[in-house]
Amino acid sequence: MVSKGTGGDTTRNNTLEYDVCNLFKNTYNFSIEKHSIFKNNESQYNDVIVKNVPYKSIYENNGRTEFSLKSTTYPTLNNTRIECKFQEKSGSTQDKISYFTDNALFDRFPEKNLLLVLGGDKLEKITDICRKLHCKRISNIDKTLLIVKYTDLRNIITTLTTIDPQTGKYTTFKDLLQHC
Repeated sequence: MVSKGTGGDTTRNNTLEYDVCNLFKNTYNFSIEKHSIFKNNESQYNDVIVKNVPYKSIYENNGRTEFSLKSTTYPTLNNTRIECKFQEKSGSTQDKISYFTDNALFDRFPEKNLLLVLGGDKLEKITDICRKLHCKRISNIDKTLLIVKYTDLRNIITTLTTIDPQTGKYTTFKDLLQHC
């Protein structure tokens, strides 16, 4: 369950980011580093959550997403960009989902795997429609976008970090996308 913030949705979005970050840190032993420090010492990290990751937006603005995962232990998580959105009441946060996916569609993120984590009653209710609108068109550019409810995130990450006993391989983002 997402920890409750004390302010509006901005505080709760920050809390959602904190909870997602801690999932990787506490469960999978990832270290956490700001992008400004990571970029100068990339070879020193095995499993790391890089925070505040820059990109050039479709409007040529400098943008940042919450996280990028770099992992030698879990190949299916390596080079995964993560964006978190939280909304409980009416507002414009749901519009930001399209902004993220449009940037992905125009190849503004170098990572092949994109994970959009939606939290709060308002966004969790529209997760399925977001998947139908956005995931298919992103897969057409050799990237994989998963849009998940925060409440489902732990199960999805467990699936991605566990070797399937039948195939002897990790489940990939594309494998999961087929079940969405």
